[in-house]
Amino acid sequence: GRTMKATREAMYKQYGNDFPIDETAQKVHALMDERFAREGVPLKDGLVELLTYLKEHNYKTMIATSSARDRVNALLTKNGILNYFDDVICGNEVEHGKPAPDVFLNACQKLNVQPSEALVLEDSKNGILAAHAGNIPVICIPDLIHHSKDILDLTVGCYDSLDQLIDVIVKKDDKA
Repeated sequence: GRTMKATREAMYKQYGNDFPIDETAQKVHALMDERFAREGVPLKDGLVELLTYLKEHNYKTMIATSSARDRVNALLTKNGILNYFDDVICGNEVEHGKPAPDVFLNACQKLNVQPSEALVLEDSKNGILAAHAGNIPVICIPDLIHHSKDILDLTVGCYDSLDQLIDVIVKKDDKA
């Protein structure tokens, strides 16, 4: 959930200014690219069903990520899900990356929705912090890391799978 600039700063702080961050990042991305080419890109359970529901019910959707645009577009295209999204905004396209709220606030602006009308789905601590800082309701869908109670207290819910969110959205719509 960090931009490359923030990652660079964290690595230098942790390992010193001579840490070979650019070389390391290149190697990590090359390994990821090889694995994705060989095995495909894993999608979270329920993602396609959720995106289909949102599209069919005319929800506006956007990817707001710390990742670089070329990587995001390639991964979304490879999985055949790019067309489910109205737009994509990347961390290098905003002044401050997560945990600052810039990427989410810019996404709201691009979609012409108020932050209070939006909903962020996040797996990262920095993403949850960013949505909360922007006063945007956020739901946690944990991935590799399960967050502490103080982080989860910043969310409107935490669900194990995207499958569960269609019911959550339907219930919310029924109340509206």
